Amino acid sequence: MKRKIFIAALSVLAIPLFAEKTIVEKFDKTAVRQQDGSYCIQSGKHAFSSDIIPVNDLTKETVVTLDLKAPADIAKGVLYYVGIVNFDKNGKRIQISYVNPVKDSDTVLAAPCKKTDTVLKVKDASKFRKNACIAYNTKKDLSDLPNFTAAEICKIKDIVKKDDCWEVTLSRPCNVEYPADTPVRAHFGGWYQYIICGHTPPAAGQWKSYTIKIAGTQVGNPGTKWTVGTAGVKFIIFNNGKNNGKEGMFFRNLTITTPDK
Repeated sequence: MKRKIFIAALSVLAIPLFAEKTIVEKFDKTAVRQQDGSYCIQSGKHAFSSDIIPVNDLTKETVVTLDLKAPADIAKGVLYYVGIVNFDKNGKRIQISYVNPVKDSDTVLAAPCKKTDTVLKVKDASKFRKNACIAYNTKKDLSDLPNFTAAEICKIKDIVKKDDCWEVTLSRPCNVEYPADTPVRAHFGGWYQYIICGHTPPAAGQWKSYTIKIAGTQVGNPGTKWTVGTAGVKFIIFNNGKNNGKEGMFFRNLTITTPDK
């Protein structure tokens, strides 16, 4: 029964083109198809691939390749980025805050919380950090990751030690209800898991090939390791140029080769 449920959940993921190799050709409208088959993204814009591509074995090496090209009039200091957006076996996106715990910040609620609370009482917030968020029903061995209760939108704004507990002030109501002694932990937020990060564009008008290899898992935002809980990915491609409507970058031949099941 469990196997049937897992297979049904993965039906939302994209089917590889052949074997374990997938050529990624579907993107949102930000990536404009060119006559030569490549794609153009305007300066300062972000393009996402459309389909979730399965990653069946995180322990073995996955290889991502693509070609990048800069326009003739590219501005100085512009960088090119290619990243991955992670999804679990049910096709739910794994935000960085769900898998990025603040080290040694495990504690428990010192008092119950309700959805309208903006101040939480915890037994020990000495390792909490401002601008982090809070995960609930945590486990010290991190087996709760990804923990989907860690809402980055609700940030820690202040941390004050009292006589018998710590008071943690949030940027908005916590929107959850838990009893006292519920295990909690601080989590950092972030953006996407980058596999090519901050690359200087190739010479204007010339194509350059890139290869990225990913294997193993790691909590947090590990880059060339997989975020824990990953079962599939989408890609994000963008540049940090000014949003001026001009051509910002070109890409083609985005391919992901995943290991056998």
